[in-house]
This record gives sequence, structure tokens and C-alpha cells, in this order.
Amino acid sequence: MSLGIGGATPYSQASNHQTAANHTHRDVQKYDHTKQTKVKCTSCGMWAPKGGACTFCKQPPPGTQRSSLPSRDAKAPKEKVTVSDNALTHTHRDTEKYDHSKQTKVKCTSCGCWAKKGGNCTLCKRPVA
Repeated sequence: MSLGIGGATPYSQASNHQTAANHTHRDVQKYDHTKQTKVKCTSCGMWAPKGGACTFCKQPPPGTQRSSLPSRDAKAPKEKVTVSDNALTHTHRDTEKYDHSKQTKVKCTSCGCWAKKGGNCTLCKRPVA
């Protein structure tokens, strides 16, 4: 006779706790997105009812501004897109090899604040490399 909790003993009782014997994954069925009734508010991050305004910040749900715009007609004449001179001459700032000697600040190893290279940290007053 076993006195273990999971064994078949005169003391064993049905339990709601997960064990190896009664374990199941929660996603055993295909996901049904129609059961999702809430969406995350893009303004404050709280959960808002799907299709309605946020109950916390009262902002409309995402996408309502886009849907209120007039739709473009497929037969409407297309506008000519022009590229500005600035877009044609644009270059990224990191086109040259990085020069470490131009770096004027380093991170303090004591508190993590940025301090002038070779000086003292403004927060903890310790010298930085």
C-alpha cells in the first residue's frame, strides 16, 4: 500500500491541481478569433472592448480614423508622384568608418550614467576612464 499523494490509497481524493495524470494543454482546439472580445488600447495600453472606445482613456479603437477617410475609387485618375531633389541626394550618416576618438562621453562603471571621457561622473563623482 502506497501513502503517496498521487497513488490509489484510501486517502486519495479528486483534485483540481495539475498532475502528470490529468495534464492537458490549453490549446487543444483551433484558435477562434471571434471569441476575442477585447483589444489593447493603443493610447493607454488598457484592454478595451473590441469595436468600442476605451473605457479608461475614452479613445476610439485603432483603425477608426483610417476607416472614416473617403475610399479611393479604383477608376480615379492616378496622381503623378514626384521625387524631391533632397530624396535623390540623400545619404545615411554612417557612410564612413566609425572614429572612436570623436566619442566624448563614456558610461560610468559605478552608476551607469554618461560622463565626460577622462573626467568624473556627475552623479556619483567617481573617475571614469
